[in-house]
Amino acid sequence: MKEQVSSPPGWATPWAWRAKTASGPLPFATSCCGIEFMATMGSNYDLARFGMERLSFSPRQSDLLMVMGTIAKKMGPILRDVYTQMAEPKWVLSMGACASSGGIFDTYSVLQGIDRIIPVDVSSRLPASPRTGDRRHPEDPGIGGERRQPPALQQGVRGPDEAVQDRLIVPAFAIQTDRDQLVVDRLGAAFPDAVLVQEQFHDMRCFTVRKESLHDILRFLRDELDFNFLTTLCGMHYPATEGQEDLLGLVIHLHSFRNRHRIRLKANTPLKDPAFPTFTDLWPATNWMEREAFDFYGLTFTGHPNLKRILNMEDFPAFPMRKDYPLEDPTREDKNDSMFGR
Repeated sequence: MKEQVSSPPGWATPWAWRAKTASGPLPFATSCCGIEFMATMGSNYDLARFGMERLSFSPRQSDLLMVMGTIAKKMGPILRDVYTQMAEPKWVLSMGACASSGGIFDTYSVLQGIDRIIPVDVSSRLPASPRTGDRRHPEDPGIGGERRQPPALQQGVRGPDEAVQDRLIVPAFAIQTDRDQLVVDRLGAAFPDAVLVQEQFHDMRCFTVRKESLHDILRFLRDELDFNFLTTLCGMHYPATEGQEDLLGLVIHLHSFRNRHRIRLKANTPLKDPAFPTFTDLWPATNWMEREAFDFYGLTFTGHPNLKRILNMEDFPAFPMRKDYPLEDPTREDKNDSMFGR
């Protein structure tokens, strides 16, 4: 006869016992927050090393729905169906501003928070509003009808053990002071007038450089300092303020796999002169990144082989990620638009 696993007091089944210190997450990823989640599961960060999760893509075998990214209104019924198929007890984690409140996408097509169609337990939206109501599983030790967070989310990965808690805050990329200083010294020697600002931001060294030198600096970093991977290239917009003109800019992240080292570069340009040289000759994959920066910010890239819109329709009359792009409903009171630079 198979031996029965005894559960601690208050947890009547192995399923509930497992839920004390672990979760069975179902990722519902639609955009950049989903990419961030994939990165945490990859070899650099390896979330699974904590042993608290068993990723599942079947709603019937999951108890934690992780919604990551923008949810279009057309996706709403699908998300609700996935939630409905999950067995009780179940919880919902809304990751990022877009899933929690629509984020910067205050448009006709984007759901302004998934809490409009399903209950949410953990949210990036502030102030947090835990759901309530007598929807508990009979074996869920909630009190007074209030839906509790899963104990694994309440207490950390394995509960209140301090040693485990300390491990949670160790960055996957340690700050490499020697490598950072090497880059500072080599760039300073090779481009003495091109680096305008260099600063430490969390675990990454950041360089603001002159636009005219950006292409040569990237080539130098790739060929001389082994930054063989361009992780991302995206646009920026700094609206005009007193004493400063309208600026556009680029943010570029470089990664040296061999040295486990990352840096960030920035370069700005006046709005009236939005042109940068293309970087497709250095990293062909920047083709699509440059098209996205053009599509949403109006940045142009001299020498690009096919510079046209990549997501919006060709005759779209504006650049929607600029901060002067009008919102759909400027009378809304449930968002602080100053947080989005407006």
